[in-house]
Amino acid sequence: RAVYFGDSANDEPMFKETTLSIGVRNIEHFLAFMSHKPLHITQAAEGHGFVEWTDCLLPQETCCKKFAYVTLLANNFYEDG
Repeated sequence: RAVYFGDSANDEPMFKETTLSIGVRNIEHFLAFMSHKPLHITQAAEGHGFVEWTDCLLPQETCCKKFAYVTLLANNFYEDG
């Protein structure tokens, strides 16, 4: 089983092919132009939306979850810097 996360119209082919597809909040800008939409849209945008779902899907302290938080922190650092 797979979960697919996307944030843009270029993710539409994977939304079509994946049973469990998640769009992060910023995908809302593209929904009107898409035939195949994600099954669920997070409350948060970008990396925060990904972390929102890892909180739901993964046990408290998994390697993947730690990676998601580290990636989010790194992206925020580079965007702010």
